[in-house]
Amino acid sequence: MVDNIHSRKRSREEAYWTAEISQELLRLRFRELQHHFDNAQTVADVHEAWGVVASTLNRKTEWGLQVNAVDCSDHFTKLRQQWEESSTIKLHVMMAECFSTRIVDTHQSIEQERTEVDTAQGMLKKSKIVTGIQQVHEVSVSSSADPVPMAQDDKAISSSQPATATSSEPSSSTARDIESFSTAALDQDRLLTVSDFIAVSRESVPSHFQETLVTDVPVEEEEEDKLYRYNEIMQALEKRSQQLERLAQSHKHLAIVTEQLMEALITRNIGFT
Repeated sequence: MVDNIHSRKRSREEAYWTAEISQELLRLRFRELQHHFDNAQTVADVHEAWGVVASTLNRKTEWGLQVNAVDCSDHFTKLRQQWEESSTIKLHVMMAECFSTRIVDTHQSIEQERTEVDTAQGMLKKSKIVTGIQQVHEVSVSSSADPVPMAQDDKAISSSQPATATSSEPSSSTARDIESFSTAALDQDRLLTVSDFIAVSRESVPSHFQETLVTDVPVEEEEEDKLYRYNEIMQALEKRSQQLERLAQSHKHLAIVTEQLMEALITRNIGFT
């Protein structure tokens, strides 16, 4: 691609190109207005592209520039020649790396990956909370179910009492009836007491625990499914972490190269006439 389409046939007053303006010229050429040069098919198209660069620079009132397409093209040629005198890397290649639009895409991908990592971590925390709730609920249910065998033992003891009384007074049917009635009433009172205890135990358990209890989903299959999801999430987090680390190293290297380039341009008085 030919960038300088104008030959110097006459001396003309040079624009005051500072290092800051030179850097902005390179940024416009290789990043913001790159598509104008990529789409140029003729010399007139290239001239028009440089005209867009010139008008963009002139709109920055703090610099007070009055440049045209020829000024911008000539100064770019000067920058390129001075750079390539001290470096084997072409200016086009270096600038393409420094001002590539892929940098913007990289930042967007970083933000997207961070969002995905945050989402995965949130899912992991939520799953751990649900598992903790289920474990607490299982402990509560097991503790509330313990008094039932006690009720059965009490009933067995109570049922043995009328047998003893009957053996002591085998001749009195009335006494046996009264004693049997009393024993049955005592057993019923004890069973009611146990039932009340179970009811109180269930009331002490939050409603969302009880809803989890009545679900028909097998606990073992559900736990296996959760463990499988945990493994997937952890693998995804590890993979994202490695990608972010490599991406950070690439950005660090790119920043160093850009800084070295700008220092070379300034130290060689590239930005000044």
